[in-house]
Amino acid sequence: MPTLRCLLLSAVLFHPAIARAADEPGEPKLGRYNVRAYGASNRPPLFLGHFVLEKDGKYKVYLPGGKLAGEGTYEFDKTKKEVKWLTGKYQEEKWEGRVFVASDDKSLTIWLKKTTRATHVPDEKKEEKKDEKK
Repeated sequence: MPTLRCLLLSAVLFHPAIARAADEPGEPKLGRYNVRAYGASNRPPLFLGHFVLEKDGKYKVYLPGGKLAGEGTYEFDKTKKEVKWLTGKYQEEKWEGRVFVASDDKSLTIWLKKTTRATHVPDEKKEEKKDEKK
């Protein structure tokens, strides 16, 4: 029969909220994030384009098809784990920027609105180099 101490320890280690907190990133990765809006559960998400987080706190927003739709600046608040859009399209539209790791596939995700999320797209060239080294 398990002891109370074992039960408490397993409850702490396997609690979903605690497990998610351990996956939370230190800061967002630079690179491309695909933006999708999620609506009805029986419908696929709508692809809204993508944005690219660049060095020195800059970002660029692209429409589906790759046309540049705007650019601006951002900063990352480490205590809130949140991207703050300082200037540009996302600041004007009052988008949020909570950063977390999606539990289903471990992708880095940024919440932009209640039903809109951006998911990091790994750099294909870096992934190919990793595969070549194996």
